[in-house]
Amino acid sequence: MDNTQNVPLDVTVLILTAPKEFLPIKCSQILLPTTTGTTAILRGHAPLMSALEIGLLRIKGKDGIWTPIFLCTSGVSVVRKNIVKITIFTVEEDFDEDLDKLNKLVDEATLELKQAKTTKARLDAVLKLKRSVGRYEGSRLMKIKKAKLEELKLKNLGTQN
Repeated sequence: MDNTQNVPLDVTVLILTAPKEFLPIKCSQILLPTTTGTTAILRGHAPLMSALEIGLLRIKGKDGIWTPIFLCTSGVSVVRKNIVKITIFTVEEDFDEDLDKLNKLVDEATLELKQAKTTKARLDAVLKLKRSVGRYEGSRLMKIKKAKLEELKLKNLGTQN
């Protein structure tokens, strides 16, 4: 059974950042990077308020494909009546960077964390590691998304002929 078609869009995501407010996003599932771990949100989720961590917000669309949005800072999410409101200072949506380059940044941040001597140096290294891992994972997921969308496009062209 093909699970990438006609997924019900039961949840709405509203993202508010300092520079702009995003248009509402209809989706079937959301994975939030919270301070207590990743939280999955589906239709009918109980009311919830969560502190968000630097990391990757994942939104599953109608086509069953995940869209990554990198949360650059901590923030807050409120879930109520199938609406997820996210308030955060800034996000990144563009993930066209080279995975090898990003993997090197993850390695460098990991090394910095291992070599950190002071509490401040460890905190700075953890922050750098979270950001580099989030950007790497976002780029990886975006490459997967682009490949799946291209596959769906080719499949649709094949059915039209």
